[in-house]
Amino acid sequence: MKEALEARFPGNHVTAVPFTKEVPLWMRASDAVISKAGGLSSTEAAVAGVPLIHLMTIPGCETRNAAFFEARGMSRRTRSESEAAEAAAALMRDSAASEAMREAQRQNTRADAAERILAYVADRL
Repeated sequence: MKEALEARFPGNHVTAVPFTKEVPLWMRASDAVISKAGGLSSTEAAVAGVPLIHLMTIPGCETRNAAFFEARGMSRRTRSESEAAEAAAALMRDSAASEAMREAQRQNTRADAAERILAYVADRL
């Protein structure tokens, strides 16, 4: 799939990243992320502050995740590959829209959630 994507979009600044342990680094380096609407990857993108386009949601929890994120301005939900590509390109062209999405992500996520949970548990031991 990586080779097919790179062949399809030569020179178009599209990077298909294979398995990596450096997801936060890659997300922060991205102009936009296109991803399915899994809870962890969606939250990770929001905490990284990268414009997020949801694609190919699995019916059930991912459909609800995509609706939750989109309703709060934290992502754009798309229904096809071409729509996702256009949404990513539009966000890259529109810095005000990208910044509005980043601000919505900041308002609706807690980057320090893990530390807060640890502190909560530690206070009760």
